[in-house]
Formats: sequence, structure tokens, C-alpha cells
Amino acid sequence: MAHRQYQEEVVLSAEESTGAGTVINVRDYDTIMLSFASASSGNLTAKIQGAITISAPNFDSAATATNHWSYVESVDINNGDILDGSTGFAVSGTDAAITYDVNTSGLSFLTVNVTARSAGSITVIAGLFE
Repeated sequence: MAHRQYQEEVVLSAEESTGAGTVINVRDYDTIMLSFASASSGNLTAKIQGAITISAPNFDSAATATNHWSYVESVDINNGDILDGSTGFAVSGTDAAITYDVNTSGLSFLTVNVTARSAGSITVIAGLFE
């Protein structure tokens, strides 16, 4: 039995501030899983961002006619709940660890952006499968 090619990338590591994490080129991957884990009574929101552009956009700047990107929907692999891209992963004082299957159809680049934070930290690890 052939094994699927797998790569792991850290997008955010114990991040305690707002802003985009590591931008990953996802063109060559069929499946992307993101594992989110908050710590220290996290009170924050993190949103998945993606782009179909040839060059990576500036995910920390607003999406515009010259800076194309969008929030990306995903599915909680535990219960099948849809995580709306513009809502994002949100915790409010109670830490959580959730893995999502990300809708990456046609995407070139992917990141996670901490859009709000008043306490705690977040780590996001990407599993990239060919």
C-alpha cells in the first residue's frame, strides 16, 4: 500500500498578538488540515485566509482589487460542523484544541490570521497531504 506524501508546517506558534502567521504555498496539496490549540485561557479569534493569486498577497492588509484574498471555510473533523471563514476559530476564556479540514479548492496560498486577542495564545499546525 502506497503512503500519502505528508508535510507539516507551523503556521502560528504560541502566538500572543494579532496578525497573520506563516504563509504556506498549498498549490501542490490535495488536502490541508489545520490543528488549532489555544492556551492560557485564550480569549481570541483566528481566521483562515486563502488566495488564488500567483504571488502571495499581504494577508495583514485589507482585501482589495490589488490585494486579493478571502476568508476560507473549513469543517471540524470531530463533528462535521462548518466553520465559516469570516467567523473563524474563537475562544473566550476556555481553551480548545480542534482540527479542521480546510476547503482549499484552487487555492495557492493559505495562512491563519489572529484578528482579535485580549488573552492567551494560539498554536496552529498545518498538515499538508498530496
